[in-house]
Amino acid sequence: SHLVRALALFTDLDNQAGVALVLNGLGMVSSRQGTPAVALSQYQAALRTAERFGLTSLSATVLHNMSVSYSCLGQFEHAVAAAERGAATSPKGDLVARLGAMINLSGAYCLLGKQVEALESADEAIKLSQEISDQRRECEALIGRSEANLRLGRLEEALADVTKAMSLAEASGYRYVWAAGLWQQSRVVAAMGM
Repeated sequence: SHLVRALALFTDLDNQAGVALVLNGLGMVSSRQGTPAVALSQYQAALRTAERFGLTSLSATVLHNMSVSYSCLGQFEHAVAAAERGAATSPKGDLVARLGAMINLSGAYCLLGKQVEALESADEAIKLSQEISDQRRECEALIGRSEANLRLGRLEEALADVTKAMSLAEASGYRYVWAAGLWQQSRVVAAMGM
Protein backbone atom coordinates (compact mmCIF):
# COMPACT_ATOMS: atom_id res chain seq x y z
CA SER A 1 0.00 0.00 0.00
CA HIS A 2 0.98 3.63 -0.36
CA LEU A 3 1.10 4.08 3.40
CA VAL A 4 3.54 1.20 3.86
CA ARG A 5 5.79 2.72 1.19
CA ALA A 6 5.49 6.13 2.83
CA LEU A 7 6.43 4.61 6.20
CA ALA A 8 9.56 3.06 4.66
CA LEU A 9 10.45 6.35 2.98
CA PHE A 10 10.02 8.44 6.14
CA THR A 11 11.97 5.85 8.12
CA ASP A 12 14.83 5.95 5.59
CA LEU A 13 14.81 9.75 5.73
CA ASP A 14 14.71 9.67 9.55
CA ASN A 15 11.66 11.94 9.40
CA GLN A 16 9.99 11.06 12.68
CA ALA A 17 7.05 13.40 12.18
CA GLY A 18 6.32 11.59 8.91
CA VAL A 19 6.71 8.20 10.60
CA ALA A 20 4.23 9.14 13.33
CA LEU A 21 1.79 10.60 10.81
CA VAL A 22 1.88 7.49 8.62
CA LEU A 23 1.52 5.15 11.62
CA ASN A 24 -1.58 7.12 12.61
CA GLY A 25 -2.87 6.77 9.04
CA LEU A 26 -2.25 3.02 9.10
CA GLY A 27 -4.21 2.87 12.35
CA MET A 28 -7.10 4.69 10.71
CA VAL A 29 -7.09 2.22 7.83
CA SER A 30 -7.01 -0.75 10.21
CA SER A 31 -9.84 0.76 12.22
CA ARG A 32 -12.00 1.15 9.13
CA GLN A 33 -11.15 -2.40 8.10
CA GLY A 34 -12.67 -3.61 11.37
CA THR A 35 -9.43 -4.53 13.15
CA PRO A 36 -9.37 -2.18 16.16
CA ALA A 37 -6.69 -4.19 18.00
CA VAL A 38 -4.31 -3.81 15.04
CA ALA A 39 -5.26 -0.12 14.81
CA LEU A 40 -4.53 0.32 18.50
CA SER A 41 -1.02 -1.10 18.16
CA GLN A 42 -0.35 1.24 15.22
CA TYR A 43 -1.72 4.20 17.16
CA GLN A 44 0.45 3.30 20.16
CA ALA A 45 3.56 3.28 17.95
CA ALA A 46 2.50 6.62 16.45
CA LEU A 47 1.93 8.08 19.90
CA ARG A 48 5.34 6.95 21.20
CA THR A 49 7.02 8.61 18.23
CA ALA A 50 4.93 11.79 18.37
CA GLU A 51 5.53 12.22 22.09
CA ARG A 52 9.24 11.48 21.82
CA PHE A 53 9.61 14.31 19.31
CA GLY A 54 7.22 16.79 20.96
CA LEU A 55 4.54 16.66 18.28
CA THR A 56 1.69 17.68 20.60
CA SER A 57 -1.00 18.28 18.00
CA LEU A 58 -0.34 14.90 16.40
CA SER A 59 -0.22 13.26 19.84
CA ALA A 60 -3.67 14.68 20.59
CA THR A 61 -5.04 13.38 17.27
CA VAL A 62 -3.59 9.91 17.86
CA LEU A 63 -5.08 9.81 21.36
CA HIS A 64 -8.51 10.68 19.93
CA ASN A 65 -8.17 7.83 17.43
CA MET A 66 -7.05 5.47 20.19
CA SER A 67 -10.18 6.36 22.13
CA VAL A 68 -12.35 5.12 19.28
CA SER A 69 -10.38 1.85 19.02
CA TYR A 70 -10.67 1.25 22.75
CA SER A 71 -14.43 1.78 22.48
CA CYS A 72 -14.63 -0.73 19.63
CA LEU A 73 -12.83 -3.22 21.85
CA GLY A 74 -15.27 -2.60 24.72
CA GLN A 75 -12.54 -1.02 26.84
CA PHE A 76 -14.56 2.04 27.77
CA GLU A 77 -12.45 3.18 30.72
CA HIS A 78 -9.38 3.21 28.45
CA ALA A 79 -11.44 5.04 25.83
CA VAL A 80 -12.32 7.77 28.34
CA ALA A 81 -8.72 7.98 29.57
CA ALA A 82 -7.36 8.34 26.02
CA ALA A 83 -9.97 10.97 25.12
CA GLU A 84 -9.33 12.93 28.33
CA ARG A 85 -5.58 12.76 27.74
CA GLY A 86 -6.13 13.87 24.13
CA ALA A 87 -8.16 16.84 25.32
CA ALA A 88 -5.44 17.78 27.81
CA THR A 89 -2.74 17.32 25.15
CA SER A 90 -4.48 19.43 22.50
CA PRO A 91 -2.52 22.65 21.99
CA LYS A 92 -4.19 25.65 23.57
CA GLY A 93 -6.29 27.41 21.00
CA ASP A 94 -6.53 24.38 18.67
CA LEU A 95 -10.32 24.34 18.48
CA VAL A 96 -10.40 21.54 15.90
CA ALA A 97 -8.45 19.22 18.19
CA ARG A 98 -10.58 20.24 21.17
CA LEU A 99 -13.73 19.56 19.15
CA GLY A 100 -12.54 16.05 18.26
CA ALA A 101 -11.71 15.42 21.89
CA MET A 102 -15.16 16.49 23.08
CA ILE A 103 -16.94 14.30 20.52
CA ASN A 104 -14.83 11.30 21.54
CA LEU A 105 -15.30 12.04 25.23
CA SER A 106 -19.04 12.27 24.78
CA GLY A 107 -19.18 8.85 23.12
CA ALA A 108 -16.80 7.22 25.59
CA TYR A 109 -18.61 8.65 28.62
CA CYS A 110 -21.91 7.49 27.17
CA LEU A 111 -20.67 3.93 26.75
CA LEU A 112 -19.22 3.99 30.26
CA GLY A 113 -22.63 4.99 31.65
CA LYS A 114 -21.64 8.55 32.57
CA GLN A 115 -24.47 10.32 30.77
CA VAL A 116 -24.14 13.69 32.53
CA GLU A 117 -20.49 13.90 31.48
CA ALA A 118 -21.48 12.73 27.99
CA LEU A 119 -24.01 15.57 27.74
CA GLU A 120 -21.48 18.15 28.96
CA SER A 121 -18.91 16.99 26.40
CA ALA A 122 -21.50 16.95 23.61
CA ASP A 123 -22.66 20.45 24.56
CA GLU A 124 -19.09 21.74 24.37
CA ALA A 125 -18.59 19.95 21.04
CA ILE A 126 -21.73 21.54 19.61
CA LYS A 127 -20.57 24.98 20.76
CA LEU A 128 -17.10 24.49 19.29
CA SER A 129 -18.43 23.14 15.99
CA GLN A 130 -20.67 26.18 15.61
CA GLU A 131 -17.77 28.48 16.53
CA ILE A 132 -15.59 27.08 13.74
CA SER A 133 -18.50 26.41 11.34
CA ASP A 134 -17.96 22.65 11.14
CA GLN A 135 -21.44 21.34 10.38
CA ARG A 136 -20.38 17.71 9.96
CA ARG A 137 -18.91 17.64 13.44
CA GLU A 138 -21.94 19.52 14.78
CA CYS A 139 -24.12 16.72 13.42
CA GLU A 140 -21.89 14.11 15.09
CA ALA A 141 -22.07 15.98 18.40
CA LEU A 142 -25.86 16.29 18.15
CA ILE A 143 -26.16 12.55 17.52
CA GLY A 144 -23.91 11.95 20.53
CA ARG A 145 -26.07 14.19 22.70
CA SER A 146 -29.14 12.39 21.37
CA GLU A 147 -27.68 9.08 22.54
CA ALA A 148 -26.94 10.40 26.03
CA ASN A 149 -30.46 11.82 26.26
CA LEU A 150 -31.89 8.52 25.05
CA ARG A 151 -29.99 6.64 27.76
CA LEU A 152 -31.28 9.11 30.35
CA GLY A 153 -34.86 8.59 29.15
CA ARG A 154 -35.12 12.16 27.82
CA LEU A 155 -36.78 11.01 24.64
CA GLU A 156 -38.11 14.36 23.38
CA GLU A 157 -34.64 15.92 23.71
CA ALA A 158 -33.09 12.88 22.04
CA LEU A 159 -35.49 13.16 19.13
CA ALA A 160 -34.97 16.92 18.77
CA ASP A 161 -31.18 16.51 18.66
CA VAL A 162 -31.18 13.74 16.07
CA THR A 163 -33.78 15.52 13.95
CA LYS A 164 -31.63 18.65 13.89
CA ALA A 165 -28.53 16.57 13.06
CA MET A 166 -30.30 14.86 10.17
CA SER A 167 -31.59 18.17 8.81
CA LEU A 168 -28.10 19.72 8.91
CA ALA A 169 -26.53 16.61 7.41
CA GLU A 170 -29.04 16.44 4.58
CA ALA A 171 -28.69 20.14 3.77
CA SER A 172 -24.89 19.85 3.75
CA GLY A 173 -24.73 16.59 1.80
CA TYR A 174 -23.21 14.52 4.62
CA ARG A 175 -24.85 11.25 3.63
CA TYR A 176 -22.95 9.04 6.08
CA VAL A 177 -23.75 11.31 8.99
CA TRP A 178 -27.37 11.44 7.83
CA ALA A 179 -27.44 7.62 7.77
CA ALA A 180 -26.03 7.51 11.32
CA GLY A 181 -28.75 9.95 12.30
CA LEU A 182 -31.42 7.78 10.70
CA TRP A 183 -30.23 4.80 12.74
CA GLN A 184 -30.25 6.92 15.91
CA GLN A 185 -33.68 8.29 15.08
CA SER A 186 -35.06 4.77 14.69
CA ARG A 187 -33.77 3.87 18.15
CA VAL A 188 -35.31 6.98 19.71
CA VAL A 189 -38.65 6.44 17.97
CA ALA A 190 -38.68 2.79 19.10
CA ALA A 191 -38.04 3.88 22.68
CA MET A 192 -40.95 6.31 22.37
CA GLY A 193 -43.17 3.42 21.33
CA MET A 194 -44.01 4.98 17.99
